[in-house]
Formats: sequence, C-alpha cells, structure tokens
Amino acid sequence: MQQLLVKKSDISQIRNVDTPSLTLNEGDVRLRVESFALTANNITYAVTGDLIGYWKFFPVAEDGWGIVPVWGHAVVIETACEGVDLGERLYGYFPMAEELIVHPTRVRQNAFTDGSDHRSQLPAVYNEYLRLNNSQNHDIGLEDLQSILYPLYATSYMIYDYLLDNDYFGAQQILIGSASSKTAIGLLQLLSDDDTVTPKIVGLTSNRNRDFVLGLEACDQVVTYDSIEEDIEKIPSVYVDMSGNADVRVQVHTHLQAQLLVSSSVGVSHWDKFRPTNDLPGAKPQMFFAPAQIMKRHDEWGPGVIQGKTLAAWRDLAIKSKSWLTVKEGKNLDDGITAYQELLSGKSLPTEGHVIRTG
Repeated sequence: MQQLLVKKSDISQIRNVDTPSLTLNEGDVRLRVESFALTANNITYAVTGDLIGYWKFFPVAEDGWGIVPVWGHAVVIETACEGVDLGERLYGYFPMAEELIVHPTRVRQNAFTDGSDHRSQLPAVYNEYLRLNNSQNHDIGLEDLQSILYPLYATSYMIYDYLLDNDYFGAQQILIGSASSKTAIGLLQLLSDDDTVTPKIVGLTSNRNRDFVLGLEACDQVVTYDSIEEDIEKIPSVYVDMSGNADVRVQVHTHLQAQLLVSSSVGVSHWDKFRPTNDLPGAKPQMFFAPAQIMKRHDEWGPGVIQGKTLAAWRDLAIKSKSWLTVKEGKNLDDGITAYQELLSGKSLPTEGHVIRTG
C-alpha cells in the first residue's frame, strides 16, 4: 500500500512510501481510497498538526513523520463488520494513501462513525463517514466539488453562523483575510447573500488576486495588503484571518487598535509567514475551531439540524462555484506530491482545485 508521508518538523518534505497492508480485526472494514482533494486547508492541517492534533488521525510508525488528513471518497473492499457491505462508497476523512482500515460504530442508514481506539478522543465531526449508496441527496456529478469545497464551505458556514450567533460582536465591519481562498469565498458569499447582515464586508487580498476578488462581487470593499492603513476605516471591526500571515495580522491590529473587537484565526494558507504574535493592540487572536460551534448548535437545535443547514448552504455555494472553479486532476499519489508542493509554494491559483485519484 502506498501512502504519502510529511515530515512534521519541515512540512515541505513529502514522500511516497510503500507499507504492508494490515490484517482486519473483527468489526473492521478495509477501504480503498478512490480520490481526495488537496487545498490550502490541508496545509493548515500540516502546520497545526501538533497544536490541534491532526497528526493523530492516521498515525504511522516512522518517528517524526505523519500523514496529512484529506477529504475524499472511498469504497469498501473488505469487511468484517455486519451491516457494512462490500462495494459501498463513502465520503469522509482519509489519509493521503491507497487504503484505510476503520472500525464502524453507530452504524446508521446514511452514515457510521469510525470507533477506532486512537480516534475516540478526537473531534467527532472528523470521524463520521457518509454512506453514499443510501443517501438520497448525493449527487455523483458534484463529487469532485464535494471533496474540494464541502470541508471548506462547511467551515465558511460555521464562521458565518458564529458571527450571526454573536451579533457580529457589535462590529461595523468584517475584515476577511486571504479573500481569494475558498473558505473566504464561501464566507463572503454567505454574508453577501444575507440581506440582514449589517456590517460592511471587506476582503483583504494580494495585488495579484485583487481583480479575482472584485469579480466575485461579494465584498463591499476590496483592500490589498499594502494599503491596509490607507483604506481600512477605523471603526469597530472583526478580523477573520484565513491566511495566518503574521505580517498582515500585525498591520491590522496596529491600525485598528482598540477598534478591533475580535481577531479570529481560521487557516494558515500563508504557512511560511505564520508565527506567534503576542501583545498586539486590540483583541487577542483566537483560533476558530468549527467543531466547537457545531457542537454548540447540536446542543441547542438537536441532532442533524446544523448538518442540514450546512449541506443546503454547501450545495448552493458549490453550484455557484462552477462559474469560476476549474478542477485539476491528478492520476496517482505522485501527482498528489506535485499538487501538495504547488499549494505549499503558493503557486496554486484561486480558480483551481486539486483532486487526486489513487489509480
């Protein structure tokens, strides 16, 4: 079995290794990973692998190396679990590898949970696998977009819900960093489409991507990183940081001072400019963790409600994305290395999405 390993201390190092397939235990299921997406979200997983625990999902024996989780599709090729059949197709959280063994628990008609011991203390949202054969809402024509966009747009929706849930923290403007990133695009679109949203929506981006962000027509104002001091109003603000670019964060905090009410970090697409920033003016930067907001809504609204809202929002956003998104297809795991390095170097265009077939 082939799998892609990334060095934890230097995420630019990635290699394809052959490892023996493990034997199934009672209740286990072997999955063949058919395809998965690679986005800036996966770079965030690698950068924060130790901080948040992403390296723990798919542990490997080789010390100092790990597997970056990805979202994609798989098929059941061997089963020792009653109720999970050969040939079933699934959507969920996978390793960058050809195979994965899971231990299904809470098996329902449309989903099951991986109950493997090493995942029991990890966020439940990442342990759910959708059973596509039994899903009435599954659209095979949207599968590539599901892999690329659903995890990102699900996060977009939870940030949007978080802002609404807190009445925008009293802000008069919402600043969204790395506005050309797909998670940012989802958030911008949700805010733009909601007529009840009162704060001004400001997209922060590079000069290179300025025209693309303007073309989305989802911002009240587009500001480039080199004009933050000149163009951003000093009014009560929320900053949603998709990039992790410490230089931009310092500029925003220094410019807005006490007017910055919330500074929420979501992604680390600018991983090479990520560093701790302490003692900044304004609100203390806090990491946004979507599963926490999901659990809050689960407790308030009951099972399945927030998932239904997220799914409805994702489908609408995915269909709209067809006007600007091109899927770049890789045919094997070696192509996955190329795509990963392209994302890591910042060369991937905002109009592109990578889907890797495992062969």
